[in-house]
Amino acid sequence: MKNKKFKFFFLALSVILIQFTQAAERLDIKHYNLNLNITNLKPKTISGSAIITAYVLNNNTSFIEFDLLKLTVKSVSINSVQLNFSKNDSLLIIQLPNSRQKGDSISIKIEYEGQPIADAKWGGFYFTGNYSFNMGVG
Repeated sequence: MKNKKFKFFFLALSVILIQFTQAAERLDIKHYNLNLNITNLKPKTISGSAIITAYVLNNNTSFIEFDLLKLTVKSVSINSVQLNFSKNDSLLIIQLPNSRQKGDSISIKIEYEGQPIADAKWGGFYFTGNYSFNMGVG
């Protein structure tokens, strides 16, 4: 049973990591620390937080973008300071309080929740009955 839970957790983790892809020209991601709750099977929702450690790639970086399709962002903080952010259907835009310079290290915490969308063609995260799983991602 533990082996099945581990495999499931790894697959779910892969889905979330892909949703947190960074704008490649702004950050060099060094580490992801994900905390997930994927046990809400009836409402078909997930919730969690991602702490992303990264280095800034360019001088005068004033904002950071992350792909986060259809999930609701509850809060964003950088280096433990709560920030305002904007979010559209698929993009989270974090305005930095001070421009960052090339080589600066930052720690971004994003708390989120929602119902992951299923890909219309193949892949994605799914809920079926008492099961949740992903396909085509890993």
